[in-house]
Amino acid sequence: MAKHPDETRLALYAGDDLGWWDGRLLARHLRDCDACAARVAAFRRTRDDLALLNEMPPEVHWGGLSVEMRANIRLGVEAGQAVAVVPARLRRPGWKPSLAMATVVIAALVGWLLYFPRPQAPSQDPLQIVLGATPESIEMRQGESALAVVHAGVQDVRLTVAGARAVQARYVDAETGNVTISHVYAE
Repeated sequence: MAKHPDETRLALYAGDDLGWWDGRLLARHLRDCDACAARVAAFRRTRDDLALLNEMPPEVHWGGLSVEMRANIRLGVEAGQAVAVVPARLRRPGWKPSLAMATVVIAALVGWLLYFPRPQAPSQDPLQIVLGATPESIEMRQGESALAVVHAGVQDVRLTVAGARAVQARYVDAETGNVTISHVYAE
């Protein structure tokens, strides 16, 4: 590398979060550049010092969080590189990419249609349990009796219907930031 890498690339290299090829190129530069090697060593010391001060709850699965954060960092770096590159000339695609895209869309549509269950007409049996979901609540009815879990005053509720026997609602309370997950199962 003729010029020095930026701080972000050095920090990613120090945390072993740089891609394989970029890591090899940067390692080659670090063999010849004492200033960048010292900066990487400082990043590693800071990381080690923070690890010693870390007093996080042991019940949190840190390995999974670490993997997710590394993936997000790599995705951000790659997205930044993709945005920085401006093609010199845009070429008009031929018919093959259009055919490939149409195939993907058709496959996705068929998968979507097969994945989601078809709505079933409620049974006339008064002892039959019927589950329902609205943006405000999820409920279970049996004859004249009903049980409803109401989510009053929340926005962005995620409802999931798993067949005719389970309903799930997930939402984040805007005031407290608490996540609530409600499941209703019928047998």
